[in-house]
Amino acid sequence: MADILIILMYVTMLAAIIATAWSVYHKTRLVGRTSGKVHGIPVRRITYTIIAVVATVMAASFAFADVTSPQHAHGSTVSPLLMRFSNMMVLTICITLAGTTAAVIFSLYRSARLSGREILKQLVYDFNITRHRQKNNKSDKA
Repeated sequence: MADILIILMYVTMLAAIIATAWSVYHKTRLVGRTSGKVHGIPVRRITYTIIAVVATVMAASFAFADVTSPQHAHGSTVSPLLMRFSNMMVLTICITLAGTTAAVIFSLYRSARLSGREILKQLVYDFNITRHRQKNNKSDKA
């Protein structure tokens, strides 16, 4: 039974790595076809920066994983490579979650400089633009 769990862990790690690689490939290909800016926001640069930061965090967490002693689970020894991969996944998730939380707090702090009325006006304006675009798309398809 323990061997089946270890094999499932290897399959899960391999699937996660393949899904990550495909997602990065797809996103870079998608962003590479555009001009790089959407509504004045440098989307291409932001995408490439995020990919580079996450890859660096993954590589660093894999390289500095603490796997000094062999781990035993259900009577069998767990591979140090598997321990490094699982450590890499957990640390990468924790670090990127902390980074995104900091980015959200920073963006809320920046938007707090606007008054509540200005924020409400912007939200209503964005909603109306989105609704207008959806309405035009439906009439174009008909």
